[in-house]
Amino acid sequence: MIVDDNRAWEQGKGVYLDAASAVTPEVRLVNVLFSTNDRVDGAPSATEDAVPAVAPGFTSLKATLAHVTAAQNLAPTFLFARPDTNPGRTVEVTAANVLLSGFQNGFAAEEVGDGEATVVHTNTLLYNVMSRHLTVGGTPTFTSVDPVIGDPMLDVGYRLQVGSAAIDTGVDEYSVLFVDGFESGDTTAWSSQSP
Repeated sequence: MIVDDNRAWEQGKGVYLDAASAVTPEVRLVNVLFSTNDRVDGAPSATEDAVPAVAPGFTSLKATLAHVTAAQNLAPTFLFARPDTNPGRTVEVTAANVLLSGFQNGFAAEEVGDGEATVVHTNTLLYNVMSRHLTVGGTPTFTSVDPVIGDPMLDVGYRLQVGSAAIDTGVDEYSVLFVDGFESGDTTAWSSQSP
């Protein structure tokens, strides 16, 4: 999926994820390219303005990102997470094999009221990213596992070129991200039902 050249007033210059449910909804962004996303002309600018925003207003929300590339966006931050303010409300972001190029901040989160935000990312490639994490408010939890620093050497179609720092640095098996095993190809994790 390609999310290119979108404009928004506040958070979610490319995608804004919200939710309303009696249970905790889950969303997955897999094999997504974010490029040239920015704010609407005349919109106020903030350091935490991000390309995807995970900010449910009515419930908790779990978001999983895998094999995401974000390059040449004009928003200063890649991802912003903010939970609902009510007690027990959470936002959980889990990411693997994310390539970030040209951001002031990689991941930003804000806790207002009693909500809790958690961001865990594994094998994130950071190139020209000034700060990996930005706390906007509260005490969100950030965990960075095996980050990669280096030039991804992307061509004009955002594909890796020979010598890219991203080659052979991703997580080979990411079934832990997808407990149903569907996207990982782990058929032993698929559920089956008798007729």
